[in-house]
Amino acid sequence: MILPSKPEPDSPPALRSALATAASGKAQPHAAARGPLGTNAKSSSPLPADDAHIRRNVTRVERYLAQSTARRWLTADARNQGAKYPGNLHRTCACRYLRHQPQIHVMHDTHHNAAFYAGLVSCGSVWSCPVCAARIQERRRLEIEQAIAWAESLGLVCVLVTFTFPHSIADTLADLIAKQRDGFKRLRSGKAWMKVKPLGLIRSLELTYGDNGWHPHTHELWFCEPDKIPCRVRLTELWYTACLRAGLVDPSDDAQAGNFNIYAVDVKRDMTCGDYLAK
Repeated sequence: MILPSKPEPDSPPALRSALATAASGKAQPHAAARGPLGTNAKSSSPLPADDAHIRRNVTRVERYLAQSTARRWLTADARNQGAKYPGNLHRTCACRYLRHQPQIHVMHDTHHNAAFYAGLVSCGSVWSCPVCAARIQERRRLEIEQAIAWAESLGLVCVLVTFTFPHSIADTLADLIAKQRDGFKRLRSGKAWMKVKPLGLIRSLELTYGDNGWHPHTHELWFCEPDKIPCRVRLTELWYTACLRAGLVDPSDDAQAGNFNIYAVDVKRDMTCGDYLAK
């Protein structure tokens, strides 16, 4: 199938209509069969087959809705900065929206039973594009599965280590990231680090925003020897010292120090690929 040479402009109402259609009708008969949410807000009981198919379609529409919103915001930002072509400043402005070939085709992936466009620009941004981020995460999932299989074949233990730190609404993201980078540089230097250092690790930076402003934190998958599983208490001590020197904590704030000891470091062992990606 060949589409017109110019893609149709975004139409959020049409996408919302598709979202409503996908979410209604067939999902209703199975509502009673769904299990309750687990103790983890990100977990739930498995959906019936029909509902899982509907959920995939709904998720796909939601991603394109989010991408449409991101495109509008980034285009406005580029215009405010005087950019003649917003896509030259923010690649996501052109993603799945502008063509790079004379014609646009709708292709069918028989292996995954999915349709996709060929001939459209793809930004490949994991940070600003929900559509590209999902595809990149799937590729990384396969890589992480291979890494975990490799580690287990050598008798290593997979441990998930999460590092966070105090932050407030007054902190800027750029300042927090700079101090966090300095904190990790200090953490991973010296003899103390060599005693807890894993054989290898996979690191992921996550950014969230809430009542206390920006919250940068990292999830690290450590590959450790069975007799060298990291101790949370010791890691917390090392991380606090690093954060103190990087200016991320106030040494005179006892309440902050108490919360730091509870929340700043989390250690979970025997992690799977799904556990890591769910973070």
